[in-house]
Amino acid sequence: MFFEPVTTPCGHTFCKECLERCLDHRPNCPLCKQSLREYLKAGKYNPTVLLEELMSATFPSQLADRKQVHQTEMAELSK
Repeated sequence: MFFEPVTTPCGHTFCKECLERCLDHRPNCPLCKQSLREYLKAGKYNPTVLLEELMSATFPSQLADRKQVHQTEMAELSK
């Protein structure tokens, strides 16, 4: 379940936090290895709104669970 999905210029979709973690190590798409240097220069990741809306409408309880997992992970990382 994607949480805060973002889509890269090469067309791959990731959770925002997952993509940020991967790009901290290497400025390439984790799947196809295409350079995302220009994408990183923009300094922000736009949400994939349609996917967010579809997940909210189709899987509301699973998305709520995923949000809770994300909040727990962030709380643990901040310690």
